[in-house]
Amino acid sequence: MDKNQQTVFSILMMRFGLDPYKSIPLTNQWFREHPEKHWEDLRQSLLNGEVIFNQDRLYDVNLPEIKALTRKMRGHRYTALK
Repeated sequence: MDKNQQTVFSILMMRFGLDPYKSIPLTNQWFREHPEKHWEDLRQSLLNGEVIFNQDRLYDVNLPEIKALTRKMRGHRYTALK
């Protein structure tokens, strides 16, 4: 297992509470849906919040509207804390 794979499984475990036995089929499904992508791509997408886990599946969240809403929500949260 290379470093990117280890990082992906670590992110899935820490962020979503997924154990490796559940993470392996999820990543396999994601790669079937994205045959042009590699482990580095999935790692980067997870780190950027562009891939989320919901209802036993990894989903891409790369729509500009969702990204803008996420930035807006994060901005409000940080503003409220100041």
